[in-house]
Amino acid sequence: MSPLEPYTRLAGVYDEIVVDPCSPGSQAARRIDAADRRYWPGMCCFALLFVFLGPRFAVLMIWLFGDRVELAFDGWFLPLLGLLFLPWTTLMYLLMWSFPGGVSGAEWIIVGLGVVFDLVTYSARSAQTRYATN
Repeated sequence: MSPLEPYTRLAGVYDEIVVDPCSPGSQAARRIDAADRRYWPGMCCFALLFVFLGPRFAVLMIWLFGDRVELAFDGWFLPLLGLLFLPWTTLMYLLMWSFPGGVSGAEWIIVGLGVVFDLVTYSARSAQTRYATN
């Protein structure tokens, strides 16, 4: 048995290397099996794009095509700040807001969950820059 024989047997199993653009290192690579053709390296970036832009897009659509933002907030400045800095909190507030009484009772738990989503979004971004390898 030659020393290269195990590697030639693996050549049929691993036939390509896909570089994941979302991984912290620029040289990180993930070997994928020949049968696993459904993996798409851009899916990680698409998911991150949805997390960062999804709630902003939803709040913007609610604002443009409905009257819930005008009814829930007194002016335009506070929803604009929420759209820019706390999109998950603003979205959860708009979804939990009802006409007669606003947000009340257990609905504040859902708004608090929006605050947690915003904190996780911002902390994940800072953690990624902190632990990224150059």
